[in-house]
Amino acid sequence: MVAWKQYLKSFASFFELSLAPIKYLSQRKSQIKCNGKQGLLIIMRDLGFHISNGRGEHKVFTHPELSNRTRDSEQ
Repeated sequence: MVAWKQYLKSFASFFELSLAPIKYLSQRKSQIKCNGKQGLLIIMRDLGFHISNGRGEHKVFTHPELSNRTRDSEQ
């Protein structure tokens, strides 16, 4: 759970949690509801995430900016 919270903090700082991303996601909400998982995948791709298959039915989401920040913080 701690790793997930750290990921959310990185995600929030990446988008600076202003009203713009919230408004954007609110507008796209109907697409998620209509298309289920596929709608969410479309939005994540639009936000710049790369999606690859994980184990089983899981997906792995990566973003170049978040990866760079992780590398920088480890040094």
